[in-house]
Amino acid sequence: MRKWNFCAGPAVISEEVLSEVRDELLEWGDSGMSIMEMSHRSKIYDGVATEAKQDFIDILKVPDSHDVLFLQGGATHQFSMVPLNFSEPDSQADYVLSGSWSKKAISEASMLTQVQTMLHLKTKVLRMLLMKIYGIFLAIPHTFIIVQMKPSRALLFIMLQRLMLL
Repeated sequence: MRKWNFCAGPAVISEEVLSEVRDELLEWGDSGMSIMEMSHRSKIYDGVATEAKQDFIDILKVPDSHDVLFLQGGATHQFSMVPLNFSEPDSQADYVLSGSWSKKAISEASMLTQVQTMLHLKTKVLRMLLMKIYGIFLAIPHTFIIVQMKPSRALLFIMLQRLMLL
């Protein structure tokens, strides 16, 4: 029996897909080489990228008013991409500090724009105890959080575990 990975990042891939990848890894189509070996500027690879983009647009029904970009980098990379795209160096952005990931987001954004931490989702007594013992943040309680964004702010950034709201 195969193990299933439900962690962030890599995830479960069906055996059918893995078999197809295995079969096509040594030679992509009739190209005479692996997709891993060919130039990202070749016509063959361009066709693969174009088809992948169109499949993504079709599956998610992305409207013509939007575009799809495939960018390198993971979650940490997005912590700088958000303020780069939604704010300017002299603007201000509101961030909610909800845990270790939002702390990293605040650190990255602070290099690009003025960050105001508008809400700390931690309690003082338990925070001191848990930080001292475990070095961790508290979990966010299962209640609604109401925040009011100031109109002058370029963005409001809230991260609840693996969910980002902009």
